[in-house]
Amino acid sequence: MTRRPSGLRLITLLALAVAFTAFSLVAAAVQHERRYNASFDPAARVFQTYTAVGRGGQDPLLMASGLTDLAPALRAGGEGLQVARIARDTDPRALETESERYWISVTEADPQLLDVVDFGRAAAALRAGLGRPDGIVLTRDLAGEIFGAADPVGRTVRLGAHGYTVSGVIDRLDPNSSFQNDRAFISSQGPASSLRQTDDARASLTFAIGGATTFVRLDDPSPDSVGRVEAVADRHGSAALGRYLAANPAASGAGLTLAHHLVPVRDLEQAVALGARSDGARFDRGTLALLSVVAVIIVLVASLNAASLNVSQTLARAPAIAVRRAFGAGRAGVALEVIGQAVLSGLGAAVLGMATAFLLSGAFGALIDRPLPRWPDPATLATILAAAVLSGGLAGAYAAWITGRMRPREVLSARDVRLPGMGWIRPMLVTLQIGGGAATLVFAVAVSIQLDHLAGRSLGFEPGGVIAYRLPESLAADDPRGPTLLAAARVTAGDDVALAVALPTEGGLSRQTVAREGQTAEIAAAGWRPGYLETLGATLLAGAAPRSLESEQDSVEASTQAAVISATAARRLGFGSPSEAIGAVLTTERAGTAWRVSGVIADMPLGQLRNGDAATALVQNGAPTGFLIARAADGSEARLDEAVADVFPGEPIDRVALQDQVDIAFADLIRLRGLILAFAAVLTATAAIGVLAMTLDRARQMRKEAAVRRAFGAEATAIAGLLARRIITPVAIGFALGGSAGVLGARAWLSAYSDRAPFLAPSILIAFAVLLAATALAAAFEIWRLSVARPVEALRED
Repeated sequence: MTRRPSGLRLITLLALAVAFTAFSLVAAAVQHERRYNASFDPAARVFQTYTAVGRGGQDPLLMASGLTDLAPALRAGGEGLQVARIARDTDPRALETESERYWISVTEADPQLLDVVDFGRAAAALRAGLGRPDGIVLTRDLAGEIFGAADPVGRTVRLGAHGYTVSGVIDRLDPNSSFQNDRAFISSQGPASSLRQTDDARASLTFAIGGATTFVRLDDPSPDSVGRVEAVADRHGSAALGRYLAANPAASGAGLTLAHHLVPVRDLEQAVALGARSDGARFDRGTLALLSVVAVIIVLVASLNAASLNVSQTLARAPAIAVRRAFGAGRAGVALEVIGQAVLSGLGAAVLGMATAFLLSGAFGALIDRPLPRWPDPATLATILAAAVLSGGLAGAYAAWITGRMRPREVLSARDVRLPGMGWIRPMLVTLQIGGGAATLVFAVAVSIQLDHLAGRSLGFEPGGVIAYRLPESLAADDPRGPTLLAAARVTAGDDVALAVALPTEGGLSRQTVAREGQTAEIAAAGWRPGYLETLGATLLAGAAPRSLESEQDSVEASTQAAVISATAARRLGFGSPSEAIGAVLTTERAGTAWRVSGVIADMPLGQLRNGDAATALVQNGAPTGFLIARAADGSEARLDEAVADVFPGEPIDRVALQDQVDIAFADLIRLRGLILAFAAVLTATAAIGVLAMTLDRARQMRKEAAVRRAFGAEATAIAGLLARRIITPVAIGFALGGSAGVLGARAWLSAYSDRAPFLAPSILIAFAVLLAATALAAAFEIWRLSVARPVEALRED
């Protein structure tokens, strides 16, 4: 009697279970993202305004924090809207109790926020706090840090020079929401509110952008209603900008355009790049779709493995089925048994996969920095069970059809079972397995290479080893504390110390239009102080050495500022090479001020590492400095801390490592690359198991034929060649079709990127080599067995 390949069946079903595990984990991530802000907006009617700021010929910058006075304008716009603003601290502020000082980030909010967003159980406490100018609401964990176990309600604290009373305590807000990091709330009408200060200054034509995030609740969230609100916002923005420019003709807002967009707070399409969110915290729909497609194809490849094995085992059982049929078993009964066994196998793999996903959800959530749900939602559960039933049912249906066509006398008298479709269906299954695996493998590796390229692209500076101190207050160029701080820091870090107006990883840039011989370009500019380029490790493309550059200002007129521009800025200004720009004088939109180009550096995406403007300039304009940077050796941070503390006694030490900030900026890309590579490895292993199963099955089918050929004098090499042809043909077709499809898909996806990584990479060849090695090893082993087996023993065994 034919031996059942139980070990092979177990391996195949385990591969299917692994595929269901991958699918379940990705489905949990999708489920998590679909629930974003759902607790605060169950009716999907809340929108967040985004302001697109740009000039003609330039890509607009999409800002979540737009015009500070947009909310009052929308309320007065005649649409009957519920509108509210919030403003979040970018830097912590001091909160003082009777005996201690704490540094916290405060969220300012309009009292109307409770009419816009559904805060559930926290609504009553927030309404009480935001309803009074001197009220503050704390989360329970923050209140515990400040007041310990004592009841904080009614206690008095100070924010700067203003007193506040704790009017409520709330639980930490939903971690899967826009409010996950908000821990302290005050009213926008309070004395310490920046929103109130901006509102008070509005009469003086102050034009404030980037100060507040505006939320709108629409009873009718139709596109027409959204468009009317956006039109009101656009009219207000244009009028506000016009009033500001009329009062400040020398300002840098000439030619500026504003456009507003309403984005549902539950929408996933707020990203500006693959894996990036406008708030820097979430995946986008393209990322989720990419992971989902890879996971689905893993399930399909594993299902094809199981289907192929089911067909093979049905054929192996053909003599036993024929005997049952000869003794009166009906076709329907045998068919249902075959289908039932296949479906139960698929369901068993699904249950095992979901159980594994349940155990791994915590680790997977930590990997992608998402608190994933452990239990699948009904849609995910139905999808997995349907896939399990189909994976077994389709294969079982074909196997049942085979058993229904069997005639006991022919099966028992024939050397092998040959029925319609067997000649092409089984090779087709193998081809689909290999083709699907190869296509997804090529695409997944290409995606991971591109993500790695984006995450590791040249930053134009060397962040490793550079630390930065955010100074408690800015220092003017003539402030004596600046030289004192530099001298103290250089005792520890040597000459690699400088004061900085802005860091590459920070904002604080001004956008200016500069011109040269009729060509203009909008450039993101930051102040430049001596020692900055040298300490930062900027990549200089043209010009003198950094230390010579930084004394350049002494040799030019006071109205001409020494500037270092990026390579992209040089190209936009029409320079054919970086060296052509050296010495050029650029006119600016500020009357009486020009820039003289002293150097050209590699692009530094200042302000936003992921999506910063590559056209940048560092200008010696005497701007006040807010940072101390140093390229410090290990162990010198404590002495530098002391140097800063001596100049700013009693103030907190705010030290950051630039490498950490770069890693955070690219964390989503790096994390996504790891996921794609992990899934590619699972896919490679799954496809390799399929190849192994197919090879062993082919060898089993040939055992009797090989024994007969050996009995009649055939050489082992001839038998090996026959087996190799039957294995290699479907595998080669699958590789050719799947590899071509993967290359075309990867090239189409990469076409969206102007900065692309080289497509052909050793990683793809290595993955293919794994599949080929699995085929070669399995084939070689079986060929060896067939070539050394004695014909009589092989025929008796079969």
